Amino acid sequence: MRSQECPSERSGLVFGLPNNYYFDPAVLEAEKAALFRRSWQIVGRESQLRAPGDYLTSTIADEPLVVVRDDERRLHAFANVCAHRGMRLAANDGHCTRFVCPYHSWIYDLHGQLQSVPFARYLPEDFEKSKVRLPPALVDTWGGFVFVNLDLSGDGLKSFLGEMVARWQDYNTEWEALQEVEQLTYDDEQFNWKIFMENSTDYYHIPFIHQGSLSMPPVFATGAAGPHFMLTTATPEENYRRYFDLVFPNNYFHIAPNKIQHFRVVPKTPETCRVEVTLYQTPAQMDAYPLSDPTKHREVSRILDQDFAVCRVLQEQARSRHFRVRYTASDLEDGVNHFDATVLAALLGAGVVTGAGTDGGLATSTSR
Repeated sequence: MRSQECPSERSGLVFGLPNNYYFDPAVLEAEKAALFRRSWQIVGRESQLRAPGDYLTSTIADEPLVVVRDDERRLHAFANVCAHRGMRLAANDGHCTRFVCPYHSWIYDLHGQLQSVPFARYLPEDFEKSKVRLPPALVDTWGGFVFVNLDLSGDGLKSFLGEMVARWQDYNTEWEALQEVEQLTYDDEQFNWKIFMENSTDYYHIPFIHQGSLSMPPVFATGAAGPHFMLTTATPEENYRRYFDLVFPNNYFHIAPNKIQHFRVVPKTPETCRVEVTLYQTPAQMDAYPLSDPTKHREVSRILDQDFAVCRVLQEQARSRHFRVRYTASDLEDGVNHFDATVLAALLGAGVVTGAGTDGGLATSTSR
């Protein structure tokens, strides 16, 4: 999606998303079209694509994709869908010199161009394999992360990230040197993906939901960066700051001196999602802050269990006609306001919502 300013309300009295946005199938389809298919999505790390022929697979808003490094070491992203009968061409991560469809053995090169078709004499006379190429997607990298955008007319990656690039570069982390040290995947959580994103940007709940698990350093600064949101904390006794950054729509980073945590939430149904949490460290961080030392790291699974418990209840509550974000705390919940406003602005801008719902919220269009 194109970068856009969507300022957060700071009056304390706000109206967030209408309650049906947390369970309506039409809303989820609108979000796939307006948010996920128009934004840069993180699909992996460059370390998965070191050599020519290395590939990884991912799915963005129901679109299966493959990302591969060609013989000139350039990255390509294209549909993981055979042009013949729609069969999947590649699974998981791997290495190949070409993609061979397991169904009818159509063969594609590392650019997604069709190279070979068995029994071609049986195909229509006007069939030309030179004109068959797997639909491409934009692909780029930053800090060792691989991003893909299904919108071929969208902004470039650096434009999409905007101020986040300088912010992250200024932090004392060698981003390209980060290595995965732990991954947690929760495949079928019982809440809408936006509830998790709102909770992630909510700093207010920490001393209550995470009592005994997390401390709550004072907020040093908050601010929007286009569709994204930045929250910085610091305490007088610390000589460093922590970043809690939302990369719209569905990625969240906790950046600290001892590690970087990346949270990615993927909607599955209107009321379920998959949450992926990956912890990264540089080799220097591994030595200074070993993951096995409980004095240097919080127990992530325990913290997530506490968050998930709240999110499940909120999902149940969403059926109430009274469910709505109505009051927010300045600084502590600015990210919630910004996220909700950006979701609404993106849906409206894409023309997939229209009219007004309860309490002034936007209703989904029935014409699309």
